[in-house]
Amino acid sequence: MPSTQPTARFPRAAAQKHALAILVKIWLVIAKLYRRASMFDDSKEATDEAAKAALKIESLIASIESSARAFADPGWGGDGKSSDEAWADVYCERGDCALALAMARAEA
Repeated sequence: MPSTQPTARFPRAAAQKHALAILVKIWLVIAKLYRRASMFDDSKEATDEAAKAALKIESLIASIESSARAFADPGWGGDGKSSDEAWADVYCERGDCALALAMARAEA
């Protein structure tokens, strides 16, 4: 028997933002794994890929609305993260990688 409930449909921009937010998370997890394995060049490359996805989120938001409030709004398509929060996660991982590299060099 077919369902009588309507199918949820999200705007294309919301679906893209959601997919890109997941991509940022995946790249940052990969960067963290590389960092913990002391593979700092690979960690930096994974973080750079996360930054590219965060930039795409920012570009997507800017194409719709270019106010500062829009970049801080998590909306309902970004997995609960705003563009600013995605960038904060990227910069946090870059800092963690730099700190781990400095500690590794100090121990050597």
